[in-house]
Amino acid sequence: MIHTVPGISSIPAAAIIAEVGDIHRFSNARKLVAYAGIDATTTQSGEFTDARNRMSKRGSPKLRMPPWLAAASAQRFNPDSDVSYEAEK
Repeated sequence: MIHTVPGISSIPAAAIIAEVGDIHRFSNARKLVAYAGIDATTTQSGEFTDARNRMSKRGSPKLRMPPWLAAASAQRFNPDSDVSYEAEK
């Protein structure tokens, strides 16, 4: 099923499956996102709240890398995803 994600071939899929292990150990998607370290963080102090949310990067870098590479490849070689990437900037 992971092969249906554009840009995820057999080697990145194997890396994701190896790092996640049994998917059922995560009770919901948020826990898997936190495990991967792609959840958003908020910086705040007193009344100041930073408007830019960043990835926490607390989780597994081995799990973050394959989807990032797939997204970077799609942005580079797929005109449709490049347009949507540029619109988000």
